[in-house]
Amino acid sequence: MRTKPSIHLRWQGYYDCTLDNINKYILKEPSLPRIYKLSKLVKSCKLAEFERYSRLTPFYVSETLNIYKSLTRHLSDREISECVKKELKDKI
Repeated sequence: MRTKPSIHLRWQGYYDCTLDNINKYILKEPSLPRIYKLSKLVKSCKLAEFERYSRLTPFYVSETLNIYKSLTRHLSDREISECVKKELKDKI
């Protein structure tokens, strides 16, 4: 009996999408293919009458052979995704 291969994702954490953080946390040389997600902070969820909490909601998920180039492109004028442009421009 054949089984389908499974994929296990291990997210590395969340960082503000800035050139400083990309240069600090991402290798500039391509290594293994990567899957990454861009998320925005949502602060409007209400727990109780006066309590609020924040959560990260993904707005873009992609795969790449070179994560450094992909992330720096998102921050440049060469970005083609209107969704990514809007969300990163709003800096949420």
